[in-house]
Amino acid sequence: MKVVHWLPGRMRVEVSAVYQHAHKAQHLESSLALKKGIASAKADASTGRMLVCYAPDQTDAPAILREIRGILSLPPEVASQLQSPPKSPDADEAYELERLPLGEQLGFTLATGVLMALSHFRKKNPQSAPADGSFIENTDTLLTVLSGVPIFRTALDHFFRRKLSTELLASAATLASLFQDDDQFSLSILSLVYLNTLIRSAALESVRDRIRTM
Repeated sequence: MKVVHWLPGRMRVEVSAVYQHAHKAQHLESSLALKKGIASAKADASTGRMLVCYAPDQTDAPAILREIRGILSLPPEVASQLQSPPKSPDADEAYELERLPLGEQLGFTLATGVLMALSHFRKKNPQSAPADGSFIENTDTLLTVLSGVPIFRTALDHFFRRKLSTELLASAATLASLFQDDDQFSLSILSLVYLNTLIRSAALESVRDRIRTM
């Protein structure tokens, strides 16, 4: 094992033990990623090399090399038991809007935008609405609530965990607007939250992709 390239916060290591051994490469990168100070770890079985990105103020190259040697000296079953971080009781039940796939986030963003545009059009053109306006209003309210389900679900989870968040505040404002029969304002709140989350998620995914290809 030797260091092929090194910069503060980034190093490429040649690890002969993972060459042509995909399971070892996967075991090494998943185990090393759990170590303190490691931002990402990517092992390539086809080349026998590994790229490690880390926080220089928390660890350094010699310490990382020692960790790699230690991981490779243990069977995968033992290493996973020793290095898996403890999970909180509600870790599996936690729901976060940002965990939705980008496609679903985009879908909800577009859906709230379309509903907001329709609501605005009907208010500007009341003559285009049917005579029974109460049915339309009830339908708009129902569609607004359905379009905000991921935000409401995240807000409910944050409420029980006593966590103040954008989703929690947005849900309170949305429900207050619905009680005032202001569907358009409710939809604008939901749309802004979805758009903000989508932009952040897309930016994070772009950074991850760049790290993977480095």
